[in-house]
Amino acid sequence: MIESAGEQGTAFWPAYHYLAGYLKLEAGEPAAAIEHLEQADPNDPFHTLLLARAYEKSGRATDARKAYERVVASPNNGLERALAFPEAKRRLAS
Repeated sequence: MIESAGEQGTAFWPAYHYLAGYLKLEAGEPAAAIEHLEQADPNDPFHTLLLARAYEKSGRATDARKAYERVVASPNNGLERALAFPEAKRRLAS
């Protein structure tokens, strides 16, 4: 649907990549998850948290730390940050 919608579908690509990345991460495929999550909404703290988890599972500790730092520093106060903040803060402390 997104592809066939042309320009009207472009707004939905980040959501598609978030969902595909989440599914790949849960399936134990962190490299594939990273591919998708890097194309998800970079301003969404929860999407960034999932990307950090994928980096961590891929052995990319530096990238994971930077992603966790972006979650903690995010100015977006909403449900997504409320869900992501505690884990990101805990991961940075360890």
